[in-house]
Amino acid sequence: MRIKLILPLFFYVISSMAQDPTSSQFFFNQLYMNPAFCGITRDERVGFDYRRQWPGVAQSKFETYDAWGDIYSNYLNGGLGVMLSQDVAGDGKLKTSSAGIVQSFEYAIQKIVRMRAGYNIAFVQKRVDWSRLVFSDQLDPVFGNIYSSNVDRQVDRTRTFADFGAGCMFDFRMIKTHHEMISNTFGYSVYHLTQPDESVTGAANKILPRRHTFHFTSTFEPITNGAKKAPWIFSPNIIYERQGTGTEKGIFPFAKEAQFSNLNIGLYFMHNPLIGGVFFRKRKITGAKDNDAFILFAGFKSELPNSLLMKFGYSYDFTISTLAPNTLGSHEITLSIEFKDRTLKFKKNKKFFNGHTDCEDFGQRSFLF
Repeated sequence: MRIKLILPLFFYVISSMAQDPTSSQFFFNQLYMNPAFCGITRDERVGFDYRRQWPGVAQSKFETYDAWGDIYSNYLNGGLGVMLSQDVAGDGKLKTSSAGIVQSFEYAIQKIVRMRAGYNIAFVQKRVDWSRLVFSDQLDPVFGNIYSSNVDRQVDRTRTFADFGAGCMFDFRMIKTHHEMISNTFGYSVYHLTQPDESVTGAANKILPRRHTFHFTSTFEPITNGAKKAPWIFSPNIIYERQGTGTEKGIFPFAKEAQFSNLNIGLYFMHNPLIGGVFFRKRKITGAKDNDAFILFAGFKSELPNSLLMKFGYSYDFTISTLAPNTLGSHEITLSIEFKDRTLKFKKNKKFFNGHTDCEDFGQRSFLF
């Protein structure tokens, strides 16, 4: 009984404090992946994300809630946004809440590449609910949890700190062939720049390690020449994340694998208004046995009255690692609403920064975001 109750709790707390929550809907949860995405659509947006991790693990609860909103402003030459998040681990015993602002800037280099850079500043609170913990002095070998604990539960187990992140993206001029238009985007972001102390128990050197993300997107859209039938659009993607310094040696990013890493390779496809996708995730690039999950995604876009555009997505992670028999995968749901063609005092819809028009030559941003 003691091992059954105590060990899972340690697993939940250690895992939650060492690694950020994972999202499988990379480009539908953009501000979490890279602050340079802020304001990229030139329209006002709000979005929500919910993820349920490993529902099959007994006596556990891994849930993440995100809410965000952003706008674009010519006066700022970029975007401005807010982001709220809460991560719940260990059946609610450990909660991490954050609230922050996001800002981005953009600049076109001779109409060859659009460069975007962004940053975020967040205030984070970690809290352990000691009233829900079970300690060994509460347990009876026969009757289980029947005693009161001598542990002082009145001690404040909360940690509050500031957190910082930054990112950049390079959106290259669209390539036009006889049959299709091709766009390419590269991006990089880093979170927890100052590696703040996140310990809620007073332990020393419990820093929050930096999370690095590299992402590449290519989009292939057929040229329809005025045809009314909606074309099929395809978008291959690569996303690599790494966090922690457990076995890392050498100079980043050429070092050995970090303590936590994810390599996601997959394809999105759209036939308006439907969107689908399939991804494969590995924990480490070099490990042949570190296959983690297949990710299936399905969603749609719908135009609503008053120039509103709604996007909905659902993804399911089919776990294929050794944890597969016990986890029952992971579920994630996203919802976003864009306020199209709104004229605000700080926004000039028809103008692009530095006086250039906002042409389509820089890629198909409306495909996924």
